[in-house]
Amino acid sequence: MRAGLWCHAGRISVVALVLIAVPLSGKPPLLPTRLQENTRESSRDALSVLWSLFDGAADKAYNEQAYRDAAGSSLLSYLIASRLEDSEKSFTSAQRIAFCYHFLGDTEPALSAYSLVLNSSIPGVVVKLTAEQDDPGLAKLDTDQRVVRTLMNLGVLCVNARKLDAGQMYFLRAIRLTELEAPSTEIGKFLVEHLGARAKTGLADVYQDKGNYDKAVKVYAESRAVFQAEYNYLQLRERLPVNVTNRASMLAAAKQNLAHCLRNLGEAYLDRPAGSLSEAKAQLEESLRLRKEIGNNILIADSEIALSELGIAEHRYDDALQLAASAALRTAPDSAGDNPDTYWQALLCQGKSLLELGRPSEAAVPLKMAIRVVESLKDPNVGIQENNAFFNSITWFFRQKVAPYIAMAEVCIRQDQPTEALRYVELAKARTLLLGRPLDAVNREDSLGAISISSNELSRVLGVTVPDQHTAALEYMFGTNRGYVFLVTRPGTDDPPTVKVLAFEIEKPLAGLLNAGGPRNLDSVIEAFRSKLEKSYTAYPTALGFSLYEVLVKPFERELSTKEHIVVVPTGDLWRIPFEALSTTQTEPSYLLTNYAISYTPSLTFLARIIERASRADRQAGAHSFILANPRVTERLSTASESGSNSLASVFSRQSGFFQNKLFTGFDATRKSFLGEAPAAQLIVIATHAVAAGNNPVDSFFAVAPEPGIDSEGELTASDIMSARLSAKLAILCACETEKGRYVEGEGEIGSGWAFLYAGCASTLVSQWRVDRDATFQLTKEFCQALDRGLIASSGQVSLAGLLRSTQLAMLANGHYGHPFYWAGIVLVGDPLWRSSPNTLEQ
Repeated sequence: MRAGLWCHAGRISVVALVLIAVPLSGKPPLLPTRLQENTRESSRDALSVLWSLFDGAADKAYNEQAYRDAAGSSLLSYLIASRLEDSEKSFTSAQRIAFCYHFLGDTEPALSAYSLVLNSSIPGVVVKLTAEQDDPGLAKLDTDQRVVRTLMNLGVLCVNARKLDAGQMYFLRAIRLTELEAPSTEIGKFLVEHLGARAKTGLADVYQDKGNYDKAVKVYAESRAVFQAEYNYLQLRERLPVNVTNRASMLAAAKQNLAHCLRNLGEAYLDRPAGSLSEAKAQLEESLRLRKEIGNNILIADSEIALSELGIAEHRYDDALQLAASAALRTAPDSAGDNPDTYWQALLCQGKSLLELGRPSEAAVPLKMAIRVVESLKDPNVGIQENNAFFNSITWFFRQKVAPYIAMAEVCIRQDQPTEALRYVELAKARTLLLGRPLDAVNREDSLGAISISSNELSRVLGVTVPDQHTAALEYMFGTNRGYVFLVTRPGTDDPPTVKVLAFEIEKPLAGLLNAGGPRNLDSVIEAFRSKLEKSYTAYPTALGFSLYEVLVKPFERELSTKEHIVVVPTGDLWRIPFEALSTTQTEPSYLLTNYAISYTPSLTFLARIIERASRADRQAGAHSFILANPRVTERLSTASESGSNSLASVFSRQSGFFQNKLFTGFDATRKSFLGEAPAAQLIVIATHAVAAGNNPVDSFFAVAPEPGIDSEGELTASDIMSARLSAKLAILCACETEKGRYVEGEGEIGSGWAFLYAGCASTLVSQWRVDRDATFQLTKEFCQALDRGLIASSGQVSLAGLLRSTQLAMLANGHYGHPFYWAGIVLVGDPLWRSSPNTLEQ
């Protein structure tokens, strides 16, 4: 039976394709005119029948949520409609194709399909995805708002795919069209105003996701005013167009739109730095009231969770607990509103509330359940495709889902279990790096919790990353209302290694800086310190540097007194400060650099993995290095070719004592040369201009020589780097802001340097700000020469962290380069050692 059905479907498809290919115009040879017309008419009738057949099959599959089958049938019906030159049928088929791929989450096919929808929206008019100059004329023709609706769907698609810039563009264009349209009827005005408000809600969602909370509040408020007016006059039956018959349905839709807008507006008030908690509360409570009238348990729980988070922010923990418990009951498995993504958020709020009420044992129950639910949710194919949506995808997926791990770590700290607390913190960090393509140790389709860390595994990780009594690790964590730091040390030399973990609370308010007009919390101190540090013409901010040292390092000064190297695992804004430049005294600068070599890592688990990978790697006999310097860049970047690339190229123009250099300069310094030669290199040096992208850090790029017809812009992007399989032990990135990026919960600071770690490099030497060209050249030259000498003399490994420290100390001793601006912006992220295999050293 099934085989016969497939054969039948196959025969219909063949007939359809044959008929589509038959021309409906022109003169077939040797046929009379009337017969020609009859033939054309018969062919048109047959195609219309086939269109109805495929359209019916597509509609049936669509209603059964068999979206791939529906898309296939709709594609055939679209081809038939195109042959018929029937724009209405084309629109119907193209829209269903777009909806199918939209629901499947296949962004690129959906974008292509929506382009077909736009072209079929207005008969005889080609509507392009990006042609805003045509919109005034388009607004007069879009009488049924098909173009507006399609642009809004495109906006939703792009937001779901985390293509936030594209989503913003489509929503803005939809809003502009609604403002340009001038409907002649009351119902037309009603619908256009409604669509404009919906488009503004979508735009505000984009602003919220981007962290532009002030803009989000403004646009949400504009949408709320429209939805509130709609709801009011629908409810009171005033000003309602007489030809609208489905009053109840419209009232329910208006109520739902208003409730959604109020909920998001309340969250925007809560999230923005200068937020108003009272305004947030008013919007969220009204949203909850409306959603209870609607009766949708998932939506009710969503508003309850938002109000619970507000209660935690206002320290009303009993109220927060009650709301969270209600939301959890509504969305628990087998409940009427069964929804795991809402359920774990309710459990998280329960756990946080219980923790703040001083009931950590009780808090552990919902938090562990929240973690189990999170671990059952699949990630969005992180690491499979390196495209423009990559950064936004991981931001969206990880920014909340790591929160239960952090809350559980706080529970363990309250129960005096620092090692177990650190285990949960490690579970929350460097997720994409650990799931990344080049590591090949896990299935990238696994859940957030695919990287499990047992107590024994954590002990092994700590033994690898803190290998001796001279090394310590400092890992930082920001909890609900407090910050914490973990100190990891090796008290003895026993084997297997025994490690000791201590946890300290970070004082959020810095008492010494609570003065009028000055910084008042850790974040503002970091911002003030960083802004002064990256300017060579300002005096070193000793008070700020010491205040940060006092909070971040000094509490365990005694434990660190015998240490030589500190591995720092930052979180949040701590990625923005070089610990080397903190001052250990209050009166005059005395830099932490003088006491310790310092390196950084996104997580200790990730560091252990790259150390073990480097130790296992079967290295080639030759020591091959790849150097890209002084490229012949395009005119738009030629004035900004910095970082001493000319001079640095001369350092590597000769064969060093250890490395066999492959140097690419001028027109040879291309993207192609990097992708072809860098993967096999043990050392990678990039010396050129760098541009840090804003919203999407994987669009950050290095300026390289353009390749005519291939790479006309001359850009080596972070996405290109991520697509490579690199095996380098070190990548030296001599350009501005190569460590600069955007912080992502569960990941760290994502930028150009992060891309090299993702691609397989063991460590990176990167810049935190716009470094001085000559100083960077001097530091890099001396570091590379010291590395070369060290590798020749080494019996197996060289301390990169130690080499960087000695180079920076030499800069500090130089009167001209003594300010931290010149040397503190260059930091080492990743493996602090260059690990050479014996066969390499024999060459």
